[in-house]
Amino acid sequence: MNDEFAFRYKLDLPQNKTGEYAHRPAELIRAILEAVFNVAVPLEKGQDLAPDSFRWLMDRANQYRIFPNKETPKLLAQPETNPGYQSNIQTAFSEPRIDLVKKTMESLLEVVEFERDGQKVTVDGFRLKNLADWTVAGAGDPRDVFEYLGSRCNCDCVFCCNKGNLPETPAGARMPDAGIEELKTRLAYYSPDSGRSLLPAANSVYEVTIHPQFIETLRLLRKKTAKPFRITTNGCSLTPEMISSLAEVKPVYLYLSLNSCRPERREALMADKIPERVIKALPLLKKAGIPFAAVIVPWPANGIPAAVADLKATIDYVARFDPHIVQVNLPGYTSYFSDKEIFNLDDLWSQVVTAVRDLRNNYDFPIVNIPAMYEENRYYERKNVATVIGIMKNSPAYFSGIKPGDVITRVNGIPVSSRPQARDLLTLAKGEREQAVVQVNREGARLKMTINTSKHEYPYQPEIDGCFGLVFLGNGFRISYLEELARIIQAHNARQVLFFSSELVKPVF
Repeated sequence: MNDEFAFRYKLDLPQNKTGEYAHRPAELIRAILEAVFNVAVPLEKGQDLAPDSFRWLMDRANQYRIFPNKETPKLLAQPETNPGYQSNIQTAFSEPRIDLVKKTMESLLEVVEFERDGQKVTVDGFRLKNLADWTVAGAGDPRDVFEYLGSRCNCDCVFCCNKGNLPETPAGARMPDAGIEELKTRLAYYSPDSGRSLLPAANSVYEVTIHPQFIETLRLLRKKTAKPFRITTNGCSLTPEMISSLAEVKPVYLYLSLNSCRPERREALMADKIPERVIKALPLLKKAGIPFAAVIVPWPANGIPAAVADLKATIDYVARFDPHIVQVNLPGYTSYFSDKEIFNLDDLWSQVVTAVRDLRNNYDFPIVNIPAMYEENRYYERKNVATVIGIMKNSPAYFSGIKPGDVITRVNGIPVSSRPQARDLLTLAKGEREQAVVQVNREGARLKMTINTSKHEYPYQPEIDGCFGLVFLGNGFRISYLEELARIIQAHNARQVLFFSSELVKPVF
């Protein structure tokens, strides 16, 4: 299409870069092989190979390493003096095939010059030809398009996860703002039915709602798909006008980073200049019929007791407006965030999780801790069991009589052996019939509950919930993981196996 947006990428010219080898033909091959092995794995008789060097066919005496004999090179920040170019750093992470083309062309420019009609042509970039060649398979989620709006953020959260990334990751290298022409081109190649979209999403997404084309993009997307828009937002843009516009393109679901119902604390934690706006937005969301998850990070800025007290007050405030779920993200940080201890992680997590477990008894909506494995390891002797910890208000499960604490043992007569299996069976049952029969174990008693799949009201949304509104203690551990490990061990005829895990996964494993 002649009016397509041009996806253009900047080349690092030879005079601006240094290679592993001064011998330019050898550096050309080395750079090409390194780039190829980032996107393709060489095989021999179906088995993976891991070549680390090469020789010339005409000069077998010398051997050249493919990968530099040093740590993985750090990615430099993308220069801001390249208007019209996509971010090379983001591309290297999200679409390494384009990075392969880039490195190959850069290596070629080490040994040749381009000409046109006998005259030297200076090349400093390239553009993609047939964009249909660059569509990738996915779930067909509308986020594959509108997440490209997230190139900036109007908050500066003290606990922002991007602040704790490794120095070489492109957390700060935000992609350029997607203009309406780029978005229209992405929309043209977005196929919700086949699940394909143009180029994968970048690795870091910031605040999508502040983009000037946010609402227009959602309106254009709604013409192509009825799938729900799952929008992660800090809530700073949730004016009455914005909420009204979102209501026009329902179904919409908001992951709302609220963090506190107290304006002064929210401002201190997030640098929100108008903290009252999102607090006043909650009743408007309920009135507009837009379900939301209230996300809270209980960061101990003034100590653990103050963080837990504010958590309780915030959940109590949110409860007035029928939240779909309250998600408590247990705070953490890396050594790149701070080289000094900010708080004792186990002390904070244990006090927050204990408070959440107590709060669940007071409300008729789910409250979950993330990561859920911490709670499971601390309070549950049996792991990976399909224990219900919460039920979405006004969901089919809510009206069925199932209660928090029940353990799912059968779904439509099929025995349940693990939490992932229960989730899978409930998701399958959702599309098969109008009723689902669930057997539960409640304090030693076996009970059968019938779920009427069509009986539900706000804030439950059938387009979003896959388990009729039942909430478990995380996704759980799939037994197929162990089967795959066994296959790998047997394939290598291994006698001794070294398995690396984390403190969270180890008890379950």
